[in-house]
Amino acid sequence: MLPTLLFGHQQERLAARFLKRQGLRILGRNVRVGRDELDLVARDGGVAVVVEVRYRKRDRVAADLSIDHRKIACLRRAWYRLARDLHLPPRTPVRFDLVLTSADGSLSWHRGVV
Repeated sequence: MLPTLLFGHQQERLAARFLKRQGLRILGRNVRVGRDELDLVARDGGVAVVVEVRYRKRDRVAADLSIDHRKIACLRRAWYRLARDLHLPPRTPVRFDLVLTSADGSLSWHRGVV
């Protein structure tokens, strides 16, 4: 595996551990859905949660801004395809969250960003 890919998986593991400590149940990591991938899929009570994990060395704002309309469309498309493939009820509540990680090891969790 490429070092960048390994590093990305490491950041996703850190985010998953953090979210578990916050009470979420992690259902999947790096879930491939067609040509798209969901970093983390979790459950928060009765709500499905799709989590995008982003890392930036310096500029934490840049990580947040790196989620553009194309990425949002990919996340939504992947979620709806996954929900269909799993035969979830059409009105299953879903929330799209963002976890930002940084070089100093800090994480910030932003709920409902999409």
